[in-house]
Amino acid sequence: MRKTLFPVMAIGAASLLTLTASLVAAQTTVPASVTETAKYVTDRLTTELKLTPEQIPKVQAINEKSTAELEKMIEKFAADTTAASDAALVQALVQTSHSNTAQLKTVLTPEQFAMHQRNRADRLALNQTEIMTYTLDLSRSQILAVERINSQSAPRILAAVEAPAGTTRTREQMLEAGRPAMDARDKELEKVLTAAQMNQLKANRRALRDLFLKQLTSP
Repeated sequence: MRKTLFPVMAIGAASLLTLTASLVAAQTTVPASVTETAKYVTDRLTTELKLTPEQIPKVQAINEKSTAELEKMIEKFAADTTAASDAALVQALVQTSHSNTAQLKTVLTPEQFAMHQRNRADRLALNQTEIMTYTLDLSRSQILAVERINSQSAPRILAAVEAPAGTTRTREQMLEAGRPAMDARDKELEKVLTAAQMNQLKANRRALRDLFLKQLTSP
């Protein structure tokens, strides 16, 4: 059965999506309230985007709403761990992500929103490190090494999977294009993780892959 309690570490809707699905797949319990999770997101956005005192409570309210909706979705799909259920959960999470992004856009300035949308590779790398920290119970030294590996590999993976301008790729084509870069990353991770941790990472791969592709195609 899936665990439904939310982790504290999340950065924006995209990170909440990835981390939530990964914890579902790993069946990990990390207790935190909706308010605590949303506040972590808001604090990071405050630093990243230099939110004004007037913007902070509005962004917090948006993040609390999104976090509550995500938790309800996890509870809804908690008992069913089939591939079909995973697919339905991913779709529901992405819809919430789109809603969160649209609401943030009404509060942020055009410059802040543009900054929020940039540097996807950095955000994805940080997301992956946070996921692995929770699901694999990384040590302090492992976190630093995994962060370095993810930071180096994320730009290569993104460059490989994204279609050339004016073209599109199917999910299967994106996965095939990104496989060499992902395999190279995994070889580096094998030098840092224990055998048990690598096995757990591989067990989580389906949810990680689905959410990774959804992030690439989300606004």
